Amino acid sequence: MEYTTIIYEKKDSIGTITLNRPKSMNALNGDVLRELDDVLDVIGVVPVASLMEETRKMASKIARQPGVALRITKLVINGDMNLDMKSALAYEARSFEFLFSTEDQKEGTKAFVEKRKPVFKDK
Repeated sequence: MEYTTIIYEKKDSIGTITLNRPKSMNALNGDVLRELDDVLDVIGVVPVASLMEETRKMASKIARQPGVALRITKLVINGDMNLDMKSALAYEARSFEFLFSTEDQKEGTKAFVEKRKPVFKDK
């Protein structure tokens, strides 16, 4: 769809929505709201009414992943906040190396190749 009151740009996995009504100081009106509603629907933003349900679905999906990988991921995310970029990338690489050596990684790869659901053992 062609938009006249907003500009939607996507680069890699980052989307940017810019209001495009400079003459009216980007004031909201019905056209802007309709275009925003459309673009948010197209890119898959969850409506507020179903946010809790979708959050629970996502949490359930995450919880089925290997526990050791989830714990390391949480450590990396929280730890990276206090590091400069070079150190954060090194920390992430070391964590990836560790996770690649786990039994769960091997099970996940094997299950993928065999086209079956993995059975993780948290090891």
